[in-house]
Amino acid sequence: GYVLGSQFANANPLTISHLGFFDGQQNGLTGSHPVGIWSVGGTLLAQTTVVPTDALNNSFRYHALATPLTIPAGTYVVGALYNSTEEYGYSPSGFTTYPGISFQGARYTTGSSLSFPTTFSSGFIGYFGADFLIGSANSPPSIASNSAAVTTPEGGVATNAGTFSDPQGNNTVTLTASIGAVTKNDTL
Repeated sequence: GYVLGSQFANANPLTISHLGFFDGQQNGLTGSHPVGIWSVGGTLLAQTTVVPTDALNNSFRYHALATPLTIPAGTYVVGALYNSTEEYGYSPSGFTTYPGISFQGARYTTGSSLSFPTTFSSGFIGYFGADFLIGSANSPPSIASNSAAVTTPEGGVATNAGTFSDPQGNNTVTLTASIGAVTKNDTL
């Protein structure tokens, strides 16, 4: 088998939520494949196994990391084990990367298990089999109202306020809602 991958540099910190494996025919994989991301020095930072039933997104099947990986600006390697007849992207034309990420070259090694792809070909456009998705380590936002219920006399305006906030404190929006004139609504 082979571990095929790419070396890339990121100008800003990234949070990686998923690792992916190329499914060029978009018809499913013949088996499961381990995928990893390493520092350029060869330290494994995260890995997961992409399975044939993982979601397809732009010719890749992605599997979520157990814990999102946040990496600082730097140089990294993403690679996947090919121990079957799976297809990989080779020398594509017109590919683009996420803003702030630059492709530096291909990485590969031989072996029967996921290991750091030691051979580097600078600027060589090849081996696009492993990929990643940039996600967020943020917790979901919360919504809170100042009062659970509001009472107002007939003809009055019912008003309540609350907040929609990001638990990390990055964004807070104050919400105010009101219902026009309240009229009596009785059943006879």
